Amino acid sequence: MLSYLAPAGIAVAAYVLHYLPVRPFLVDGRRPISAAILAIVLGVMARNLISLSPGAQAAAKLVAKKSLPLTVILLGASISFRNVAEIGFPVLVVILGAIAVALVTAVVAGKLLGTTRETALLLGAGTAICGNSAIAAAAPILEAHEDDLFLSVGVVNLLGLLLMLTLPVAGGWLAMPDAAVGIWAGATIHAVPQAIAGGFAFSAKAGSVATLTKLVRVGMLAPLALLFVAMAARRRKDGGKVDYLGLVPIFLWGFLAIFVLNSLGWLGPVARWMTEAGNLVLTIAMAAVGLEVNLRSLVKVGGAALGAGLASCLAMSAAAYFLIRLLVQP
Repeated sequence: MLSYLAPAGIAVAAYVLHYLPVRPFLVDGRRPISAAILAIVLGVMARNLISLSPGAQAAAKLVAKKSLPLTVILLGASISFRNVAEIGFPVLVVILGAIAVALVTAVVAGKLLGTTRETALLLGAGTAICGNSAIAAAAPILEAHEDDLFLSVGVVNLLGLLLMLTLPVAGGWLAMPDAAVGIWAGATIHAVPQAIAGGFAFSAKAGSVATLTKLVRVGMLAPLALLFVAMAARRRKDGGKVDYLGLVPIFLWGFLAIFVLNSLGWLGPVARWMTEAGNLVLTIAMAAVGLEVNLRSLVKVGGAALGAGLASCLAMSAAAYFLIRLLVQP
């Protein structure tokens, strides 16, 4: 029983760090480093600095397996159809174009650098949509190995933090208007807290636009997951008919149901509670994932994943910038 409490204990420690009133945990009234990111870092440290029993490692694996789908379901409470209507068609084109570039680049770069197909797709999903949550949704559909999950989560979190720090500076250097920087941040920075923090680091207006843009981008998780379902079905097809609906995981139906209910306004204040609950479950899941990471074995293959993730991140940022200049920024 105590083995199952380890991820929860690490999650508590992550929240304590997250709410510390000092830099880098508190910057200009905002907290750019999410508890989920801190949880995976603490989990990795615990796994590699402390001798964990086989029972503790097995418990961490089970916690991650059970909690990751729940985070995807609860994510549906944070977005609605209203978000798409508010940003307008040009910004939607920017988001979709950036997502497509991120996915294609991750797959091509992964193949050139020698990552597994699953690692490349998970890197593409995490970069294109919303970091850990997108990886959590894609991993079971792609039947990804644990090492693929660890590599993609680690790379995406690292690059998300770096992009959060550099994008506001780049926006100033390029003399971009506040709204344009907000769109750029929301359409490219990996995790939701990072995208919001990156926008507000430039200005209040950029932060507000980044928040809205990022929420719409999160909503693209369902279409991406369905794309992966179709890809998985094609790989399994052996001349007979494929039950595509049967391949859609239950948690994706849950995500879509919560998303529709929130769009109709039927969740009310419960939507906020569900969003916070989703953040908590994600933090516990990331702690569990961290407890499974063996750094010695991952260092041997981590360079290729980092290269593929970096290529996807840079290509996505460049594509989003040029689409903003073409469609949005005067």
